[in-house]
Amino acid sequence: MEVVKVIWDFFQSEILGMKWLNRLMGYGLEALGIDVESRIGGSFVAVCTIGIIVVGYCFNAIEYLLVL
Repeated sequence: MEVVKVIWDFFQSEILGMKWLNRLMGYGLEALGIDVESRIGGSFVAVCTIGIIVVGYCFNAIEYLLVL
């Protein structure tokens, strides 16, 4: 039963919580020289992550208009 809990916790935090995307954005910004530990850098990561999610949902919502 412990294995199921570990798998669910991973799925919930990494997949549903999109922590993988946050880390990926952080690595990319650090590669560009932006300090993600500062307040402005952390805010930038959060805004980008939220923007990606919103754009994805918008494209899913209007997908039927784009597909002929």
